[in-house]
Amino acid sequence: MKRKLYQFIFIIVCILSLCGCGKTTNVEDKTKKVIIPYSFSLICGQKSEEDLDEMIKTYNKDKKYCHKAYKKNKDVILVSTDQQIKKYVKDNKKIINSAMKKFTKSNKLYKYKIANDYSSIQLYFDEAIPEDVYYQLLSASINFTSLNSILLNGKDWHLTWQVINCHTNKTVVTWNLPNDEENSFTAEDWKQSYE
Repeated sequence: MKRKLYQFIFIIVCILSLCGCGKTTNVEDKTKKVIIPYSFSLICGQKSEEDLDEMIKTYNKDKKYCHKAYKKNKDVILVSTDQQIKKYVKDNKKIINSAMKKFTKSNKLYKYKIANDYSSIQLYFDEAIPEDVYYQLLSASINFTSLNSILLNGKDWHLTWQVINCHTNKTVVTWNLPNDEENSFTAEDWKQSYE
């Protein structure tokens, strides 16, 4: 009789623990909203409503980085868990690291520094950088670094993107994103960095 009572109590304890003692948990309770501002979409070239809708459609189909996504005043809202956000940051970091590896391998003088919170990046190179390396570097160092800054720091993001002449250690150009609309530099900028 005593043994049967213990077995009964054990079964009840197991059922209660599986049921959370009558308290149900909901994925929504463990999520938070991540706002990807329209200012970021503009930098990535996603300007139209169709671009934003396609972005939301991709997030909702994939579900890797959020449980759901929607648009609010042209901002993209992700409803994500901490784990999903960490995965997103980690995956972006892999893309950044891959581009930076190609960048530093292209010339032994080329190097970079990225802030831990992704709020700034300094790139040391010269005007002889191969075009394919430069365009991959540009995408990774602006788009993916900015996105990680947003994921870690919130909607009011900023990125200081700085090119430094690898021969003289003088600044060629500094962009403060998303505020700087003009983000290009010229042969004259390079020339000044040698003076």
